[in-house]
Amino acid sequence: MLGFVARRLVGSRIGFLAASREGSDSFFESSGLTERRLEPLDDASSAELLALAHPDVSPAVRRIAAEARGNPLALVELPVALSAEQRATLAAMPTVLPLSERLQAIFASRVAELPGHSRELLLIAALDGSGDLASVEAAAAGRAAVDDLAPAEQNRLVTISADNRRLSFRHPLIGSAVVELATASERRRAHQALADALRDQLERRAWHLGEAALGPDETVAGLLEEAARHRLQRGDRGEPDARCLGQQS
Repeated sequence: MLGFVARRLVGSRIGFLAASREGSDSFFESSGLTERRLEPLDDASSAELLALAHPDVSPAVRRIAAEARGNPLALVELPVALSAEQRATLAAMPTVLPLSERLQAIFASRVAELPGHSRELLLIAALDGSGDLASVEAAAAGRAAVDDLAPAEQNRLVTISADNRRLSFRHPLIGSAVVELATASERRRAHQALADALRDQLERRAWHLGEAALGPDETVAGLLEEAARHRLQRGDRGEPDARCLGQQS
């Protein structure tokens, strides 16, 4: 209906202003209306908006701005789902940022429409975080295959590069939506599958086993300690990677 009205107003003295999200169906395509494409906010503007909307967010919490990618709504809404301690860097940030209800409504609906095998592969990819398609394939062996990602590609949720076999989410918050939609048991199962597929990568395997554990586990604790020793031996004495802390999802 709006598209019909817009086309009839071309050349008249009546103004018509509407907006649509990139990548979503629009009523206004080929309507002859003047289009203005809004670019993402730059780093300085993103930092300014985040500071204005959430002055309690520590400047050290750089992941919010990085994962928002200049999306104003994401900059305003992402801190909402974090605790006060996390916003002040007094508590560890979750590996995958949680979404507020408004962001879930935007990103999760497109994920929820996908077939089960597609969602399983996306969950593994989001929790893996490396973009390595080989790791995703290995973790999903026997249950899902790369071809099952076709619906996600068609819906412009992910990009798959055949050249270097990399998978990337078109926006980091799509990965967050995938994790939000999964049940706790589905997340643990995906972490366990990744741990099984990464036996030759001590630190990543230890972290995934920690996330898959239901409670304290001596074996996992031993692997985490060993991974920490490896980091120290390499001279990596900076802030520990969240993936090596064994936090629970």
